[in-house]
Amino acid sequence: MRRIGFGLGVATLVAAACQPPAPETSTPEPVIEEPAPFDPIPRPANPDAVRYEVGFEGRDQRRLSVRALYPVKDRSSVELAMPVWIPGSYLLREFSRNAESLVARAPDGAPLEMVKTAKNRVRVRADGRASIVLEYLLYAHELTVRTSFVDRDRAVVNPAATFFQDMGRTEAPVEMHLDLPGGWEVAVALPHVGTATGAAFAATDFDELVDSPLIAGANLVDDPISFEGADVHLVHLGDLRPFPRTRAQQDVARLVKAQASFWRTLPFNRYLFLNVIDNAGGGLEHKASTLLLFPPSRLKGLDGWRSWLGLASHELFHAWNGKRLRPAVLGPFDLEREAYTESLWIVEGLTSYYDDLILRRAGLHNDKSYLAELSKVAESVARTPGEEVQSLARSSFDAWIEFYRPDPESRNQGISYYRKGALVGLALDAEIREVTGDRLSLDDVMRAAWKDYSGARGYGDDDFYDVLEAVGGAGVRARAEALARTPERIDIEPTLRRLGLRFAESKASPKDDPLARADWAGRRSDLGWTGSLKEGRWVVGEVLRGGPAWSGGIFPGDEVLAIDGDRLPADGPTPLLRRHPPESVIEVLVARRGRVQVRTVRVGVRPEKLEIVIDERASPETERRRSAWLLGL
Repeated sequence: MRRIGFGLGVATLVAAACQPPAPETSTPEPVIEEPAPFDPIPRPANPDAVRYEVGFEGRDQRRLSVRALYPVKDRSSVELAMPVWIPGSYLLREFSRNAESLVARAPDGAPLEMVKTAKNRVRVRADGRASIVLEYLLYAHELTVRTSFVDRDRAVVNPAATFFQDMGRTEAPVEMHLDLPGGWEVAVALPHVGTATGAAFAATDFDELVDSPLIAGANLVDDPISFEGADVHLVHLGDLRPFPRTRAQQDVARLVKAQASFWRTLPFNRYLFLNVIDNAGGGLEHKASTLLLFPPSRLKGLDGWRSWLGLASHELFHAWNGKRLRPAVLGPFDLEREAYTESLWIVEGLTSYYDDLILRRAGLHNDKSYLAELSKVAESVARTPGEEVQSLARSSFDAWIEFYRPDPESRNQGISYYRKGALVGLALDAEIREVTGDRLSLDDVMRAAWKDYSGARGYGDDDFYDVLEAVGGAGVRARAEALARTPERIDIEPTLRRLGLRFAESKASPKDDPLARADWAGRRSDLGWTGSLKEGRWVVGEVLRGGPAWSGGIFPGDEVLAIDGDRLPADGPTPLLRRHPPESVIEVLVARRGRVQVRTVRVGVRPEKLEIVIDERASPETERRRSAWLLGL
């Protein structure tokens, strides 16, 4: 194959260290570097298309080489910008920091004047030329679902983290050409360019390109999924020894069938599960694919397998809810600034509600394993004091500054729109079923919203409540607005009763819980903190709002030295806390910023683990509702 690359040379744009800022009225000085030998870029099959080329010859240094040919339509200058975020992950990530050695050229290789105009933008002087070329190296070192990564054996390429867009022609068609190493194959949801069968692909515009991550490597494995109505593939990359490929084909086929049945429509003709088994984790949704990262260590046992299925189910559900049924601000995308919405609890929270529920309906969970997953969500929300500080709507709006930047105060200040959104979905589903005499459910709300708002239109922050009211009545709407827009604790016990469920009674005893003392009525001592060992020191991590450590003035970052005069053992404070019953008062010796302090703390009670179980005392009517809910009837 033809080599795609260029000399490393001196970077066109150089930031001078320790220099005073130029006056605000000054114009950046253009820099023209002597170009390295130039290999002309062929014209795209579509003369109006932007052509991107990616080379892998620098993969041992974690570099991709990128060249782009932009038709500029006789403009005097061209503004090029790299996205600062990727759809589905709401944080400014500043991808341009990984682009180095930028060079602008004419189609014949002559250097062009280029200045940097923003952190992620450059302006190239075109002087009326028909097209210009941009070349650079991309440091592709971070293996996540949001970034680009390359090494000797494999690559994950997210276009948002890789390419510059022509801001004067944001709707221009796109071609992407890959100069793959020998023996490598590639998987991406885009169609091939023209009749080509090699690594050349077409996108209608930059948004579709960004929505189409790719995986490539020498050991790519394609397992087609048997499903009538669409061409579905499970494409693997990485260490497949612990991955049950045959079972995956069977289970994913059932999953796709169950979700298509739920929505009663199929929004794609072809869909790829891009499954990377490596020491990384996460998933990100796209219109015609999803990128899944899953560590092999988590594939042990049935619980591990269901965890992978839950991830696949969540991202597939987004093909409907989030990619096509979406807040209006989430597409077309402005990838240079935040897209604010109060509705991420609908996009992510309701998807989190349905991901494991649909696995249950597909027979991939049983009642016990599904309720165990629901219990984890309920316990997580119950152990988050920030639920009384931040509403779901505000959590959604502030995702850009909070959700992806957790710190020791996160649980005190906010609530997850994933987890509480899932519980709100459960509450609304149960209430709609009850008030409509089990004729309708949240399933019908989702399908009605799909009918009204999927596609180019999108919905505003109030529109989803209108759909809830149309299906369940004014009371359901009022309940939804209160749950989403008020920062208060959600009480799900009434919801559980509606569905013939309950919380299991505490089983703590000295026999099955070594931390529960018989003379303390099975209660466990707790200070409402978390911590970890760091270089032989036990350092406080979180201090939960309203808990004993919070009231006693203990801070995150404190090193705990002793409890009530006893030096802290090597494994942390738990053995010492066992000696002190709830309600007792103890002294905690801490080191803070180099000074030793004594804090007086009243011991609290560790909350019991929440376990949702089937209520054997439920009425026959409630049992029928529970069965219909679990089976999707």
